[in-house]
This record gives sequence, structure tokens and C-alpha cells, in this order.
Amino acid sequence: MRLFIGIGLNEGIQNYIEGRKEKITPYLTTGKWTYKTNLHLTLKFIGEVQAEQVHPILKELEKLNHHKKPFDIHLDHLGVFEKKNKNILWIGLKEQKTLIELYQLIEVLMAKCGIELDSRPYVPHITLGRGIRFTEPFDTVKAGVHIKHECVHVHEVTLYESKRVDGKLAYVPVRTFKLTAN
Repeated sequence: MRLFIGIGLNEGIQNYIEGRKEKITPYLTTGKWTYKTNLHLTLKFIGEVQAEQVHPILKELEKLNHHKKPFDIHLDHLGVFEKKNKNILWIGLKEQKTLIELYQLIEVLMAKCGIELDSRPYVPHITLGRGIRFTEPFDTVKAGVHIKHECVHVHEVTLYESKRVDGKLAYVPVRTFKLTAN
């Protein structure tokens, strides 16, 4: 099974992001949007694991309940990861110390399960689409699509499985962990 750890988005934020995607569409020649129900903030991509590896991962993630309390993050700007003429388009977040601390804690917990640390710097973002090609330079797109600093209340973290459901990519929650520390 293919797993990752992330923060789900409520329907209000999903709807806001869908509206931004509509504003961006005239600037695209090609690309595939992320399904509304798959929108999320990735904290840790785990990748393919065997069934017997899931239990230790769940046990480590249970520690989040007592180590972190709920917090807020805010949408901030459009960004792009360039990949050979086919870009990954995303919405970035305002810098938030608590989010980075949560990411670092998850890295430590997953290392205890034999999951490799990520060698790249963590860039918190919500992927809007993949294989994106623009009709204009990205700076023009960015200037033409305003991102409001919408608030996302983070009160839980979810272990997701990425799989095909009825021929469509779906991110299916395996288990959700409440952030309840005082």
C-alpha cells in the first residue's frame, strides 16, 4: 500500500481552492487538477509499505495526540515546482513555526519505523494540479490570481492510503490522530 501523512481540508477551504482553480484555468494549455476531495497538505510522504509495516507507523503516530495541540495555518500564495515543461502548481502557506515543528516530529517518529528522512527542505503546500503548462509566464499567472489568507484550523493529522477507487485516484484515510496536548 502507498501511504502518506497529511492534514485534510474542510469543505469551505476546498470550495475556496476550487474557485481559485477556476480563475487559473484560462492561463493553462494542459494539466490535471487535483480532485476536490483529494486536496490536502502533505506532512510526510511514506511511499509503498508492506501490510506488516502499518502497525508500527500507527503506533508512532499515536504519540501526536499528546505532543501537539491544535493550531491555525493560513493560505498565502501560488507557487510552482518546475519539472521539464510540466509543472506542479500549488498554494503555499504563510510561514508557521508550529507546522514546521509538527513536520519535524513526524520525521523523527517515522525514522523510528525505518522510514527515510526527507532529504529535501520541507515546503508546505497544497497541490492544485500536475502536468501544468501555462499560456503566460508564471509571474503573470501569480499576479492575476489573488490568494486570500484563508485560515485552516489544524486539529488532526491523518495517515492516508493513495489508491484507485472506481478507476479514480483517491486518498483514503487509514486513521486520524487528534491533536489534544495542553
